[in-house]
Amino acid sequence: MAIMNLDLNLSEKSKELLDKLPIDEVVMLVRHDDFPPFHDARRSIEYGRKFDFKRRANARESLKRLGKEMKSELRRLDMIRDDFYSSERFILSANIVALRQMVAEKSSRGLSYYYDSNDYVNRLIRRLDNDKYESWQGYDDDIVARVKELLSKTLTSTEYEVICMRFGLNDGRCREWQEIAQHFGWESKGGPAYHEKNAISKLYGVVDEFKKLTKLS
Repeated sequence: MAIMNLDLNLSEKSKELLDKLPIDEVVMLVRHDDFPPFHDARRSIEYGRKFDFKRRANARESLKRLGKEMKSELRRLDMIRDDFYSSERFILSANIVALRQMVAEKSSRGLSYYYDSNDYVNRLIRRLDNDKYESWQGYDDDIVARVKELLSKTLTSTEYEVICMRFGLNDGRCREWQEIAQHFGWESKGGPAYHEKNAISKLYGVVDEFKKLTKLS
């Protein structure tokens, strides 16, 4: 459905507000669960100021109301994709994107951020523009196989297996360090951490190939 021609049942205040905003950007942020922008009062007010609202003091509440109404309308128009959270292919794709992000950013946010598998799908969605949100079907079997081939030729067999378990590359289920340690017979977190650190360091060297292979298309 063309975003510019959406038949939205909004309140009059929200309609007036939406007329001042780029609707494609609003739709994308609502789909990202990021509207009002960044879930942050200060930045939402700045967003309001950017588009010169007359009542700037109410920018946060006005944007919040618009976001709630837009989410409801997009869902009514079947423009919110719940399959991202239920499809095994999307979950596996999100796991791959999380690993790619960790390698590309050289773990700059701290490993706990990249191992938060509860947020992998949300992070994937935030990388999609409106066109990709509507059309992308996740990485196909060939891409998944090529990703695993890249990992296996770059890492030792133990490092490869640890990374596959941590990021759920075999069955979509991400394992915590306790389960990984138990699988290998290690007695502490040190075993998984040692092999993860070595694996990540090696993957830095193939990051360009990894990013090219997993380009969101």
